[in-house]
Amino acid sequence: PEDCVVSDWVEGTCSKTCGRGFQVLTRQILVEPNQGIRCPPLRMVHSCGEARCPRDCRVSQWSGWSACSAECDGGLQERTRSALVEPRFGGDECPNLVDVQICNSNGCSQDCILHQWSKWSACSRACDGGTQSRHRNVETPAVRDGNCPAADAQERLEERPCNKQQCEAKETVSCSGQPLDLVILVEASGAFTQDGFADVKTLTTELTKHYLPSGSASRVGIVAWGSRSQRVSLLTSNSAALGQTISSKLNWMQGTARLSSGLLTARRMLRRSRRGVVPTILVLTSGQMVDIRRATWASRFVRKRGIRLVFV
Repeated sequence: PEDCVVSDWVEGTCSKTCGRGFQVLTRQILVEPNQGIRCPPLRMVHSCGEARCPRDCRVSQWSGWSACSAECDGGLQERTRSALVEPRFGGDECPNLVDVQICNSNGCSQDCILHQWSKWSACSRACDGGTQSRHRNVETPAVRDGNCPAADAQERLEERPCNKQQCEAKETVSCSGQPLDLVILVEASGAFTQDGFADVKTLTTELTKHYLPSGSASRVGIVAWGSRSQRVSLLTSNSAALGQTISSKLNWMQGTARLSSGLLTARRMLRRSRRGVVPTILVLTSGQMVDIRRATWASRFVRKRGIRLVFV
């Protein structure tokens, strides 16, 4: 008799790379039995993969960014996330749970911000060459050590020549008809440059000469106005004396242009206007008043008092 002879076990692949799995072992018959001992089992299954599977870290979504630690000159803000599953058995470690970034990197000192250019002002002269200007006001003031150009700096004030044509020679003009009690309201604000105001002053002198010709029954007074009003001369018919007063007392006041104050001062001067004459206020202005509403009210108030109002 001949017994069965089999080969050694051959191990198959484990069904799992980690954790509990199974593995099949097989063997083959090398000699068939002949009335001898039968062949043993040729296939066997046993457990495998006893090592624990690695567990990777899992994290939550990022939180929102925190408030910046500084308002300017650079600060920090952070966001966080948390570990939902801790790593085990050789799994991937958790990534960074805190993120930081720079914020508010703008400097604490800020330069001022300027408005757009204004429209060009009226020309200071009708002929023989004058000037007109435009300016830029401050929209947002400078912060801390920030810079801001002065009001007369080239970044904020521009001038250009205008009306270069030669003035035509005209015959001397004198007033006729009904006599006047006239107050010339002269703008002396910063809307004019110093040279521009000098031209206005010259115009005022010439107007008084024409309104007060020799033997005239009219009277002329002068009021200067800017951010406030100033009485330069009471009503007078003395043209020469008035010219000297204008030369010495009519000065450039600069500042803003508030017409309402000048109108009320002129009205007070005309309160004692003579009977039979026409009380009149002649306004010399750049047209850049800052008190439009009050000036409108003052104009209506003056007209209701029977005073003629003329703008140049």
